[in-house]
Amino acid sequence: MLSAPYSKERVKNSYGIEEPLSNGDEPCEVVFAPLLAADGDGYRLGYGGGYYDRYFARRPSALRVGLCYEAQLARSLPREAGDMPLHAVITEAGIRRFPQEADG
Repeated sequence: MLSAPYSKERVKNSYGIEEPLSNGDEPCEVVFAPLLAADGDGYRLGYGGGYYDRYFARRPSALRVGLCYEAQLARSLPREAGDMPLHAVITEAGIRRFPQEADG
């Protein structure tokens, strides 16, 4: 996964999804991540590709924000060694912030 500046020029990727025409990976300050569920410590259950966790590891200073419905929040979720917690989750009920230990 790469981050690219907004561009009106688009190309279709290997999945047929249009994406901005870009030559590299631009740092970004905030990452909005989709999810299936998030727990009380900010860990997310994604869609199984690990794309966001690998991106988070490359950009540890980016603010990591999950987007979901309140019903998708769980007490706890399974975790793997490479999982990185979110800093916050935004739901229809508001914003939940998670305390972070030493972030890279």
